[in-house]
Amino acid sequence: GEGWETNTDFTPIGDSRAVKGGLYREVISDFPETLRMVGPGGNVATNSLIGICVYESLLQVDSRTMSYLPSLATHWQISADKTQFRFRINPNARFSNGEAVTANDVVASWTLLTDNTLQDPSKTAQFSRFSKPVAESKYIVRVKADRVSWMNFKDFSASLLIYPASALKGLKGS
Repeated sequence: GEGWETNTDFTPIGDSRAVKGGLYREVISDFPETLRMVGPGGNVATNSLIGICVYESLLQVDSRTMSYLPSLATHWQISADKTQFRFRINPNARFSNGEAVTANDVVASWTLLTDNTLQDPSKTAQFSRFSKPVAESKYIVRVKADRVSWMNFKDFSASLLIYPASALKGLKGS
C-alpha cells in the first residue's frame, strides 16, 4: 500500500566478520532485587540491559544518524497530524520459542504496561499517553497518541519492548 515508510539505507553496527553464537558476559555493579522487567524494583539498569538483550521493539534508532531502523516492524506510517502511527510487523519475526510476532503481541505488551496494578508509574505514564493499540490484521497494528509530541513516535516504536501475548495471557500487573 501507499504511504508506508522504511529505511534500507543504513550500515549495520558491528563487524560483518563476527561469528554468530558464543557467550556474552556483562559486569553488573548491583544485584537487582528482582528480574522483573517492569513493576516494583524493575526499573534498574541491569533489568533494562537484560530486557533489550531478550526482547525487541518495533523499531530501533540508529545511534549514529538518529534515523529509524526496522526491527520487528519493517514499515511504518505517521498520520498528517502526527498523532496516529501504523506499523507493519515482519512476518518472519519470531520469539525464541518459534512463535510469530503479531499485532496482538503489541496490544498485549501495551496492556500489561498500562495496567494500574503494575506499580510502575514511569512505564504506565509513558505508555498511557497512547490509546489501546488496534490490531488491524495479523501483522498491522495502529496506535493513537492523546496529544502531539515530538517524543510520541520514538516512545512507542523504539521503547515498547514486545512480549509474546501467549505468555501474558491472564497475567495482571500485580
